[in-house]
Amino acid sequence: MGHERVGFLPKSKSWNKVVESIHGYSEATPDVSIIAEQALKNIRQKFLALNTDLSFLASFKCLVVLSYANKAENPIGFLSENGIGVNENGSLFQLTSATQKWMEKQSGSKEYNTLATKALVDTINNWVKTNQPGASLFGKNESILASWEKATNGAGFCEVSRDYFSRFTTNYLSYFLDRAASAQIDSITERNQFSDSIKNHISEISTHAFETSKIAQSFAAGWFNSNAKTEFPSDKKIKGFLGIVTKKFHDEFSREGRGKK
Repeated sequence: MGHERVGFLPKSKSWNKVVESIHGYSEATPDVSIIAEQALKNIRQKFLALNTDLSFLASFKCLVVLSYANKAENPIGFLSENGIGVNENGSLFQLTSATQKWMEKQSGSKEYNTLATKALVDTINNWVKTNQPGASLFGKNESILASWEKATNGAGFCEVSRDYFSRFTTNYLSYFLDRAASAQIDSITERNQFSDSIKNHISEISTHAFETSKIAQSFAAGWFNSNAKTEFPSDKKIKGFLGIVTKKFHDEFSREGRGKK
């Protein structure tokens, strides 16, 4: 598929160090390494199966649909055919609303649907606001799709993908970290404090997730150029892509769990 092999990724701060920052508010909290390792263990176990979760598949497919739409003869019609209903003069709000409604119809884990929907909507918002032509949401053909023209090739699509995987992984790390802490901390007050502290340190978790998401970046570019050059990739191809990416994430989290630098 023409993708770059990425070895062990250097991080500005290891996962244990990130959790130590969150843990630092209280001496009563159990050993930080237990919470950090349990969170990674849960993530490793779940990440490999993510590509079978229909809501996760749907959220990423939505980004492929948006990135490919400008290649279609009738972009707005193409979006509608794929479950994303926006009109020719549609706004960013209309696009995100249509996306949320589409995700609500998906089956799969409700918990993962919530995490994936948030990552998807945040990615769409960030991409459109960053790439909209001029001061308006409307460019070519007065369409919201003008902001997605940059994503119609591998270079643009890999940026979209990395942003999405970074946001999804941030949500995933936070979710499982909170669960791991809840399992280790007996005091309700301490658990609530830890949960609040996670929110206060979300930027550190996001930085860690963004650094980890590099493993999908170059692979996404090669995959899109190979599979979406002249026709929209099948669900099977999208699922295959996600299977490889989630395996890469699993291996990276396994490496961190072993404490390698």
